[in-house]
Amino acid sequence: MPKSNFFDESSISETGNWNVAADYSRLKIMKQLYLADEYEIISTFGFSDFLDELNAEVEIDILKIRGFKRLIKSLIMIINNSIFAIKKRAERPINSFEKRIKPLLENYS
Repeated sequence: MPKSNFFDESSISETGNWNVAADYSRLKIMKQLYLADEYEIISTFGFSDFLDELNAEVEIDILKIRGFKRLIKSLIMIINNSIFAIKKRAERPINSFEKRIKPLLENYS
């Protein structure tokens, strides 16, 4: 019977370090990008699903504001989680985006 490995050795680099970049970007960046799309739909229509919108007994404006708050927070998280990928000499222009986005969240508190 062949020896079974407890873990997948393909995720370990030659130096013995775990390669976590793919998992990190999938969890911290790609998931937030997906959620940002969902929150954009909610902030526009009040619901992410058309049938829920038709059967709604809740004020849509409140749901739109909550969706907008989540969209802004998600964008801030995407910025913060992807800063590491920007070269230092590029002066990190992404910081200016965060400075422009944060006041939007304060207006809807």
